[in-house]
Amino acid sequence: MRSTVNYALLLSAALSRAPRVYAGYTLKDQWIGEQFLQGGWIFETEDDPTHGTVDYVDRDTAVADNLAYGV
Repeated sequence: MRSTVNYALLLSAALSRAPRVYAGYTLKDQWIGEQFLQGGWIFETEDDPTHGTVDYVDRDTAVADNLAYGV
């Protein structure tokens, strides 16, 4: 137990001195619920380039078959 506490203290001390690199980022797009389907999402409908067992479908088919949805 004691060693776990020591590691936690060392980690918190190290993180408190670390530069805050993430501070320059801002959220550009947020797709939640129905906006997920209406945002910049692109439904690809071409053939599978690897000739596997994938069938790409358009938006209407994906929604009708419950393959894509927003809650």
